[in-house]
Amino acid sequence: MHPIVRFALLASLVACGGSGTSAPSSPPATPTAPTAPVIPTTPAALTVARTRTHELTVDGVKRSFIVYSPGGASTTDSLPVVFMLHGTSGDGEKFYNTSQWKEKCETVKCIAIFPSSLEYCIIDDGVQKRTTKWHTKELENLACAGQTLADDVKFFRQMVGDLRTNYRIDGRRVYVSGFSNGAGMSSLLWAAASDLLAAAASSAGFNADSTVVSTSRVPYFFTIGELDDNLAQTIGFKLPLPLNETALNVPWFKLVGSQALSRLGLSQTHTTTIGATGVSFHFATPASPNAEMYFWVVKGLAHQYANGTNYPIRYADVFWEFFARHSR
Repeated sequence: MHPIVRFALLASLVACGGSGTSAPSSPPATPTAPTAPVIPTTPAALTVARTRTHELTVDGVKRSFIVYSPGGASTTDSLPVVFMLHGTSGDGEKFYNTSQWKEKCETVKCIAIFPSSLEYCIIDDGVQKRTTKWHTKELENLACAGQTLADDVKFFRQMVGDLRTNYRIDGRRVYVSGFSNGAGMSSLLWAAASDLLAAAASSAGFNADSTVVSTSRVPYFFTIGELDDNLAQTIGFKLPLPLNETALNVPWFKLVGSQALSRLGLSQTHTTTIGATGVSFHFATPASPNAEMYFWVVKGLAHQYANGTNYPIRYADVFWEFFARHSR
């Protein structure tokens, strides 16, 4: 029997008082209103990885730097920035290709910057030649007479300004890493541009100029290879460098360490860790999280920026872990 016919027959029997199925003791439940369809939200727009070369004019001289911005980040997010500074004879493109910072920034979503220094005439070990160098104390000691040395701290400040204009950057998370002469430059910026930096890392180089005054305390990470013949020649120390507590007695590090600890307001108190990758020393004070410094002698490493190919670890991984803990 059709359901509608069955329902009509039941109703007539109840109305006439005849025998049959009793009427329900309570009214049927009110039908539930249909649920509104769920409209999927539009996912946040995501960035596309891209590499661009920027140019600036600093004191009348054209300067350039490569910017790598990662893919897959929300276009509404402000991203941290890492500057990677090349060594003598290098340029931004070289470390764009070899440092592993663009790869790291693609993973953790940061913007990687690879600037180029200018080329100068220098006299090194009595030989005159032309090469790229950052303007640190080292260049002042080697430069041929009659040259105007660029203000690379000013160049750095203008790069940060350019990034603020053209990218969504987190100004509280600007970091710098450098190798060799670039390490000297990163340590110079660590003091002279401390108002812009959240942390700095130098590998195989330091700007040993105690006249540079920092305005704020910026965490610092310094590394040197156990077999770094370039630096050993500079400091007059026989290789290999010690992989124990006596590394702190190397004259050159005593100079670097005294300046660094003084700028950070730290004492010589530290913890020492000896492991498969060398020996590291950590100087810190619980009262000031930004007053922190690491010194690491890397076992078996020569004068190189460790990138996973020339050495089993990548400095980009190690330094990012350090950087990510700090903001300005």
